[in-house]
Amino acid sequence: MGVMIQVFFGVGTTTLSVVAYFISDWYTLELAMAVPVAIFLIYWWVIPESPRWLMNKFRDEEAEVIIRRAADVNRVKLPDNLFEQQEKTEAETHDNDKPKGNFFHLFTTPIMCLRTLIIFFNWFVVSMVYYGLSLNSDNLGAGSLHLNFLLAGLVEFLAIGLAMSVIDKIGRKILHCLCMIIGGVSCIVTIFTILYAEASLQWVTVMLAMIGKVGATGSFTVIYIFSSELFPTIIRHSATGASSSCARIGGMGVN
Repeated sequence: MGVMIQVFFGVGTTTLSVVAYFISDWYTLELAMAVPVAIFLIYWWVIPESPRWLMNKFRDEEAEVIIRRAADVNRVKLPDNLFEQQEKTEAETHDNDKPKGNFFHLFTTPIMCLRTLIIFFNWFVVSMVYYGLSLNSDNLGAGSLHLNFLLAGLVEFLAIGLAMSVIDKIGRKILHCLCMIIGGVSCIVTIFTILYAEASLQWVTVMLAMIGKVGATGSFTVIYIFSSELFPTIIRHSATGASSSCARIGGMGVN
C-alpha cells in the first residue's frame, strides 16, 4: 500500500493532460481541476476520528463506538467491557512515560544527523528531477505538449509497477540507487540529443526523458517508504514532514 498510494500522482498527471487538451484557457483549467476537490470536504462527516487519538485524549466512549462499528464490519466479537479500568490505568501510565520526539532529535547524534541530511538531500533531488521533467514537457522538442505530458504521466504507472514488483526482493536502498542512477544518466544524455541530434531523431530525446521520469518516479516511490522505515517511531512524523519540505524546495527550484 505504501507503493500503491503513488499511483494517484500518475492519475492526476494523465487527467490534467486530457482536461488541458479540451480547455486551453489556463484560468478555466485551474477551476476545472481545483473545484471538484471540494467534494473531499464531505470526509469531515464520513470518515471517523482515529480511535487511538480519541483514547489519548481520554475520550474512550467515542473511541469505543468507532471500534465496535469496525468490529461489526469485520464480524469480530468484542467483550462487553472493552476498556477495563486497570488496563486503562496501565495504558495511561505507559503513555505518560513514553519518550516524546521533536524535529531537533533528528540531529542529536552523528549517525542520526548524517542519515537525516542524506535523506533530506535525496528528497530535494528526487523532487527537482520529478517536477523538472513533468513541468518542462514542452521543451522535449518532439510531439505536442499535451502528448508529451500524457506520456510523462503514463510512464509513472510503469515505474510504480516495477517498484512494487522488486522493492521487497532487492531492498529499498538498492532500488532507490538504481532509480536515481538510471534517471540521472538518462536526463544527462538528453543534453546531447537536444543539442546535436537531427530533427528526425528527436524521438530519442522524448524516450530518454521518459526513462528519466521512470527513474524519478521510482525514486519518489521508494524514498517515501525508505524514510518512514529508517527513523524511530517517536520522530517519524517530524522526519517525514521535514523531508517533504525539502522536496518542496527542490520542486520550487524547477521554476
